[in-house]
Amino acid sequence: MDEGESAPTDFNQTPNAVTGYLGVRRRVRRSVVERERTQIAS
Repeated sequence: MDEGESAPTDFNQTPNAVTGYLGVRRRVRRSVVERERTQIAS
């Protein structure tokens, strides 16, 4: 168990994963808001 090698890769990959996850959540939330807005207008 040599965590000295795995730690840097985890540190580098985590920000990308978090950014991608937040981007997807933001996109889904936006589509949901637009859908509700359309239903209220119609």
